[in-house]
Amino acid sequence: MIDCLLFFPPLTKKEAVGGKAVNEKYGHLPPLGMAYLAAALLEKGFSVDVVEPLVLGLSEEDVIQRIAEKR
Repeated sequence: MIDCLLFFPPLTKKEAVGGKAVNEKYGHLPPLGMAYLAAALLEKGFSVDVVEPLVLGLSEEDVIQRIAEKR
């Protein structure tokens, strides 16, 4: 069982990069703030799981299923 589940809302690619085609040129850019938060929690001894739909290619249904599995 994990202590903390972090997830980024499932946005469209356009919403995630402000309407620019950044992902076509540079690849998907995960939210670094969430990664820093996960690292800080891990350093304090918490178990952490991160669900980032855009990077993982998950649909909204996939995200809901993953969250339900972690409960």
